[in-house]
Amino acid sequence: MTPRGSGTPTRGASTPASPGPAALVAAIWTSTWIGWWSLVLVGVVCLWLAINLKVFPPARSLDHWATRAVLGETFWANRKEVAVPKRHRVAPNVLIAINTLGLPFIISGLIAHDGWVVLFGLAVHMAGKNWFIDRMTLLYDDMAPGRPHGNSPVA
Repeated sequence: MTPRGSGTPTRGASTPASPGPAALVAAIWTSTWIGWWSLVLVGVVCLWLAINLKVFPPARSLDHWATRAVLGETFWANRKEVAVPKRHRVAPNVLIAINTLGLPFIISGLIAHDGWVVLFGLAVHMAGKNWFIDRMTLLYDDMAPGRPHGNSPVA
């Protein structure tokens, strides 16, 4: 999340719930029109997702919602080493489950070429992801040193 060892996420990484899933689904969907050539588009999307973190410079400020969300994800990822406040222990797991609930709809819609099912799956997936990212911002605000609620007790 924080490439280049800067401790600050890049601007590209701090774009919550990026259009990556929708772009990947769109690339796969094009197989209806261009057949196996759609794999080229899938490759381009995957390449972009892989290099995205290296293309943008580090964020200039930690005051932006998106940057705090990425840093909150870092706290969440390290929760086994540094405990997170009690109020942040359940919601992220529930939101990850909601996020994941969209995947079967996306996959079955792509297989059946049913656009409405794909869009429903993407909506569920992205709703869970956006809400998760919002919770990560709150987690960062509660745990970051020097923030108004920073270093809140792990009660």
